[in-house]
Amino acid sequence: MLKKFKHVLLGFVLGASVMCFVPGFAANNQVTAIISSIKIKIDGKVVNTDDKPITLNNRTYLPVRPVAENLGASVDFDAKTNTVNIKSKGYSVAKAPKSTPDGITNITEHQGEYYINFIYVRNKISEKGYTLEKNISTQKWFIKKDDIIILDNINMSSPTGYSCVTYDYYVNTILPLIK
Repeated sequence: MLKKFKHVLLGFVLGASVMCFVPGFAANNQVTAIISSIKIKIDGKVVNTDDKPITLNNRTYLPVRPVAENLGASVDFDAKTNTVNIKSKGYSVAKAPKSTPDGITNITEHQGEYYINFIYVRNKISEKGYTLEKNISTQKWFIKKDDIIILDNINMSSPTGYSCVTYDYYVNTILPLIK
């Protein structure tokens, strides 16, 4: 009888020990956050969301989807890798271009699109022996070398107040032609 009592007592002690340690381990993965009444505004416009911001350790965390989408980005969740992917007009926010492959670093972002100022494009083209000129009748730009037009109908837009070409167009169309 004493042997049976020892086994029951040992089982009880082990069970109690496990019950004491498990909540301690679980507590390491739990946090207490405060649902915040903070309003979210983008360019002065209030963003309404179903999920409210939370505050944790004096930091405010916002619901990513409504914020990203109001900034013109798309949001996808990859369940296989447990990853939220945010893309802004084809660019990963974390991988915004710092320079062009040929070294232009003056890249301007405007509403999720990246632009290179006309002056830098013209200078880089002239370094390679080409010229950048404007067709007055079409208001489009063209690149020529030795009086031969290499690329025509280049649209230089002015989203930032200066004539610019998009980063993608420069890298994928102009740069391969002038290398």
